[in-house]
Amino acid sequence: MSRIVSTFLVMLTLIGMVSCARNADADEALATSLNYDSNVDTGSDSVTETKGSEPDLPEVNYSGRRITFLEREIENGNNINVFFNEIYAEINGETINDAIYERNTAVTNKYGIEIVSVRKFNDTISTTFTNSVKAGEKIYDVLHANGTTTMSLAVNGYLTDMNDLPYVNYNNPWWMGMVMETSSISGNNAFAIGDTNIQSFTAVSAVYFNKELVKNLNLDDPYKVVKDGKWIIDKMYTYCAAAVSDLNGDGLMNVNDRYGIIFNAYAWAPFFYGSGLCIIQKDANDLPYLNLNDEKVYNTLSKVVDFLADTQVQECSSWVTIDDMAGKFQNGNSMFYVQLMYTVMTMRGGELDFGILPIPKASEEQDGYFSYIHNKSSYTSIPKTNTDLAMTGILLEDMAYHSYKVVRPAFFEIMLDGKVAKDQESTEMLDIVYSNMYVCLLQPMSGVGLSTDTTMRSFIVNKTGSASITSTLKMTEKVWTKTLGEIAESFAKNMGS
Repeated sequence: MSRIVSTFLVMLTLIGMVSCARNADADEALATSLNYDSNVDTGSDSVTETKGSEPDLPEVNYSGRRITFLEREIENGNNINVFFNEIYAEINGETINDAIYERNTAVTNKYGIEIVSVRKFNDTISTTFTNSVKAGEKIYDVLHANGTTTMSLAVNGYLTDMNDLPYVNYNNPWWMGMVMETSSISGNNAFAIGDTNIQSFTAVSAVYFNKELVKNLNLDDPYKVVKDGKWIIDKMYTYCAAAVSDLNGDGLMNVNDRYGIIFNAYAWAPFFYGSGLCIIQKDANDLPYLNLNDEKVYNTLSKVVDFLADTQVQECSSWVTIDDMAGKFQNGNSMFYVQLMYTVMTMRGGELDFGILPIPKASEEQDGYFSYIHNKSSYTSIPKTNTDLAMTGILLEDMAYHSYKVVRPAFFEIMLDGKVAKDQESTEMLDIVYSNMYVCLLQPMSGVGLSTDTTMRSFIVNKTGSASITSTLKMTEKVWTKTLGEIAESFAKNMGS
């Protein structure tokens, strides 16, 4: 698909108005409740552009009623990495914050509504909400939590089916329609992800590469390789092997040497899902089942694990902590660094001239590149205590639309600022990274008893590779299948009205 990159900063015209998403403490009991779709033709739009018609919504004025969101507070440490509020905003000159303010003001003025944000740190979102429900309160109309928290709330009967929301059209380009398709169970969806969930933009993985090292080693231009459809795992391995060097000459590979790739063990997931496959598939009744016996799934998983467990080219976490990985990459200790997209914001101030690539395909025959959304994304969900789904549906649809028009471009203005903005090719790569984003149920289910993700990581951390996959899966598949069935049963029983 031909795409034209457009980077622009939305001009703000509402400076000086009062904040339209005010702060509210979770203890305020008096706060009363009152896709990207792969089938959508986006024409020549870039993912950094926003075109399309307005949503089809009724004209209504809510005369000062409020809608209350429970969202995650900014928390950049503790491997949480929440860089932005998604609902709360006051004018402060920060690009994304001011764009959120503009969106909120537009919706507030249009509907006569008060948008209220309650912000809690990631680890306390669930207890904050469940404690309010147990106390008989109906404070929160909408939740913005991470994947595991949202799935846990769904399985335990706290959430409403997102398909019950009137006026929301998940086929519109401000929603990720592919997420709705892959995350439903028995026709019910516990969550949706749209352009209001800007954390989702930072929660997809990319491959960062050392441009000078590629040049010095006389390797093929990786940008051209991607655009030619030849950016596959085997090709990436050749770059990794070429980069390995015993820099200190001690005859051992250690923290002071140069590797092909640095990553956290979570990387098995973006590399596997980069194939467009899912470990959890669904039957004709929309019930999930483990797809590990599928030959293509098994072979792709084996390829990914063997690549990431290859001690000749990689450095996982043996000597380098998660917090030190970006620094090691910037110091020239690796050709590639694989991490979520938020890393761009932490590395832009460094001296290294780096580029951005999508996760490689499993093979050249694969149709396109895919990006899976990590659990660190925010998921929009609706609690059963919500007493006005019609109002909620109207407001969520229009907020997602205005986010698409205003907040999304502001995010890309930040992403393309500084070092990355000087690299037109990396800008084109962002279009590819953000074109096919989806969720596999395996990831959010990791918080409700499905341990498959932990096992996959162990193959890499323990450097056993695919040699142990067959025996391990044989021992654990029955347990995983039973767990998955129980999760699906609880989900189907507890979702909906």
